[in-house]
Amino acid sequence: MIFAIPLFSWLSDKVGRRMVRVPAAALFAVFSFFMFPMLESRSTPIILLAFVISMAILNGAAAGTNGALLSELFPTKYRYTGTSVAYQMAGLIGGGIGPLLAAVFLAPGGPGPGAVAVMTAAFCVVSAVCTVFVGDTRKTDLQNA
Repeated sequence: MIFAIPLFSWLSDKVGRRMVRVPAAALFAVFSFFMFPMLESRSTPIILLAFVISMAILNGAAAGTNGALLSELFPTKYRYTGTSVAYQMAGLIGGGIGPLLAAVFLAPGGPGPGAVAVMTAAFCVVSAVCTVFVGDTRKTDLQNA
């Protein structure tokens, strides 16, 4: 991610946040169905490749747009509060509910890794749809917002 975040941040400044974030979310949704079989392969190179694709590249593309996208959504007076609430709520849903459901899905008798892939893909679709509805924030004047 050390290279991906600055690269995708720069790219989002050039082409727009949506043009980076929506394809990354769509690709992550598709890749989630390949990731779990790769992780279950017990092959170190394949597992490493799964982590590089998912965490370094696809998650790096999303993370690279976060700061600018969230900052451009709120007027100066409310920017810090708005950004923080948005980020923390996303963390609560994705970082709290997601792992809890994944543990239930992967427990003995649960539906298994396929259900985790569906959940991950659903989160990615929600992210992409929300990003589309936010609109293009790239040219927002942050000084006078």
